[in-house]
Amino acid sequence: MAFRWFARENARELGVRGYVRNLPDGRVEVVAEGGREDVELFRRRLREGPRFAVVAGLEESEVEPSGSYKEFSVTYQDAEPGRRQSRRGANGATERNHS
Repeated sequence: MAFRWFARENARELGVRGYVRNLPDGRVEVVAEGGREDVELFRRRLREGPRFAVVAGLEESEVEPSGSYKEFSVTYQDAEPGRRQSRRGANGATERNHS
């Protein structure tokens, strides 16, 4: 849970929109949209993770941003986030799966 809240707080600080949630296999999915520099800094912070956490791996996908996210939120596996497709494009959005 600490990773999801860490992601949310950093996204909000940087003005990044999207969501973070746990997946059934134990990974964490992050979908993020925002300015290229903001998303890049967000990516670096996620690689480090919160204190006492270990980020064992990172998978990324790049596609055109949807612009459909109004904020960054913590969602739950059984909750349907606004859009499930990952994003990273002209304005620097990205998806990350952490294991």
